[in-house]
Amino acid sequence: MAELLAEHAHARVSRILAGRFRQSSLPFDQMDDVRGDIVLRLVKRLRRLADDPAEQAISSFRDYVAMVAFNTFDEFVRRAWPLRTKLRNRIRYVATHDARFTTWETANVLVCGLAEWHGRAPSAPPAASIELPLKPSDLRAALLRLFTAIQSPLAFEDVVSILAHTWGYPAQETPRPLDPLYDIPSAQPDRGIESVQYLRNLWNEIRALPLHQRLALLLHARAADGEPVVRLLPLARVATIAAIAAALEIPPEELAALWRELPLDDLSIAARLGLTRPQVISLRRSARERLMRRMRGREEGRKRR
Repeated sequence: MAELLAEHAHARVSRILAGRFRQSSLPFDQMDDVRGDIVLRLVKRLRRLADDPAEQAISSFRDYVAMVAFNTFDEFVRRAWPLRTKLRNRIRYVATHDARFTTWETANVLVCGLAEWHGRAPSAPPAASIELPLKPSDLRAALLRLFTAIQSPLAFEDVVSILAHTWGYPAQETPRPLDPLYDIPSAQPDRGIESVQYLRNLWNEIRALPLHQRLALLLHARAADGEPVVRLLPLARVATIAAIAAALEIPPEELAALWRELPLDDLSIAARLGLTRPQVISLRRSARERLMRRMRGREEGRKRR
């Protein structure tokens, strides 16, 4: 499996993400998180294929890798930048349903402009501000005025950025990055003993991680339903708050003060650890990889019994 991923997946995923991040103007320091999630999804599918002969085969692994990469990136953008994503979807809808506008691709860049410009290369975004309607409900009028003023198509993401700035959208939204622990069950009491047992096993493996990996992972991770993973542990009777505090090596009263702020963003965790944000991301990635190996080993051992 490792050889298959190394030969056919890693380079392709990196190229796709580099292009997508570049086109979207999103911060490149989020790329490792997205790449890790893509690889995890690929590993899970390959494991299902190996364990279940009835699982539908992948006709083209190269195409499947691309599909997973694109879908995961799109999901990341939707969750991390919900306001900008909503605006992007509204612009795309107007551009495909109003005959005055259209979108097309030029040199792998999505372009937006008036229908009669179809196929033209985009210009750079205007240096000076353009007076546009101040209400987001006036989207059609805003697009028409923008393109009339500059007399040229623009890269689609430049159109999004111009309108977002005009209408006062925040330059950076509070991110909700994808987390490979998204498959952790919500662990509510009615979800069954199997889910709780999985969480107990996972907790034991997390406690065995080096301290900085534990902190980078636990203070940041969310479960499938968006709930911070740390909050699920007492609900599932897997660990008390005192036990969690001991695992994080912080006083229980400090953890209680943090409880409502969880999950913490990477900058906050970096400040607590005296590290940089990339170092925190690297620590969490290492923790995930170790947990994946350990949990896979547990599962394989259970099947052999």
